[in-house]
Amino acid sequence: MNSGPTGSGTAALLDIAASLKKSPETLKRSLLFVFVTGEEKGLLGSKYFTQYPTVDAKSMVADINIDMFLPIIPLKTMVVFGLAESDLGDLARAVAQSRGVQVVPDPEPQRNLFIRSD
Repeated sequence: MNSGPTGSGTAALLDIAASLKKSPETLKRSLLFVFVTGEEKGLLGSKYFTQYPTVDAKSMVADINIDMFLPIIPLKTMVVFGLAESDLGDLARAVAQSRGVQVVPDPEPQRNLFIRSD
């Protein structure tokens, strides 16, 4: 999971990490939390991480990007960029639906935000 320079995204990642650490469940995979900066200046932090990853790049199978978290209560809709690009989209949809949240695909796929995101 990664987060850009927004305070809300950073806080969300820290909260997720703390919650997972407290959880008695054992995860099937390791997680790497990456906090990047300089994204609005050309994805500088993300580019650096891809050039100098802290773990073997072949061991990474997914990236969940939390750039800006807008906690709107109650959460009714979640926009997922790259929804159909991997089986993570199916998982996101299943989890969201189990909580009564509608999943919406990228409303502007022509902008290629899925592949241009930090």
